[in-house]
Amino acid sequence: MASVDYQVEYRGLVMGLGTDYHIVKLDGLEEDIVRMGDSTIPRAGGDIQGLHVPAARQITLDVIVKGVKGSQAQRDSVQDLIDAFQHADDTNEFFFQEPGFADRRFVYARAAGRSSDRDPRSPFVQRFKLRLKLADPRAYEEFENQGSLTNYDAAGGGMDYDVVEYGREYSVDTSSQTTLTNNGNAKAWPVLRFYGPTVGTITELTLTNITTGQAAQVFSSTLLTGQILTADMDAIVTVRPSDLHVVRLGATNKFTEWDQPRDPFYLQAGENVLRFEISGGSSTDGICTVTYRDTWL
Repeated sequence: MASVDYQVEYRGLVMGLGTDYHIVKLDGLEEDIVRMGDSTIPRAGGDIQGLHVPAARQITLDVIVKGVKGSQAQRDSVQDLIDAFQHADDTNEFFFQEPGFADRRFVYARAAGRSSDRDPRSPFVQRFKLRLKLADPRAYEEFENQGSLTNYDAAGGGMDYDVVEYGREYSVDTSSQTTLTNNGNAKAWPVLRFYGPTVGTITELTLTNITTGQAAQVFSSTLLTGQILTADMDAIVTVRPSDLHVVRLGATNKFTEWDQPRDPFYLQAGENVLRFEISGGSSTDGICTVTYRDTWL
């Protein structure tokens, strides 16, 4: 596993510093390509401003396979590289480690091309040009983060006026709120899991990001003891292939029970104060977990 600076890993093959695979050039890893939705103003100069979103992109690698010329060991290294960068429908993590990273980061990638140059002066030294397609342009922290929330209890009450010099404030109880930090620079799309109560039922619940004002209000049927309602915001936004429903109760599709307008819930870069509220049913002892990775663009 790649674990030192200037190493990368794809489908189990580690390349870069200290390996038999010398990376001459790696391009596109931090490239930002924008897909622009601007349209021309018909009878005036300029464009009508449209939506700008990150576009899919490619990574290219220029790699030399090192080793003793003509040896079986070098030939095996060449074959390992060819096998790793064989095209496939499945998406795999392309890990990379650089100075200053707390942990490795990765992008989801598929092999998109491979070519090999032979130097006639060194006929047994092969140089490869490799291409990877990133349908999802985001980069992610290797390890997941998770926060757990219980039902928000406003006991003690309070008011927090926007007017700075109002003259009187009442403390707000925040003991059952949770602060989660996305250390990346882009929105992180979490997987939300709502756990049924120990007794009774839950029929309505809401997760609110107090920092951004966004709310994910889901579920309009019944959540029982031992059941888990999962809302995979990452799968919704990235349209990542999966055999599982993006909003599900066990294996049952519950997408239609996700209340409109169905805006995918996200964590902004930096701190996010979250509040979980159970507003329907006979019980309020359910739990919500928020699982995410720090995310970069």
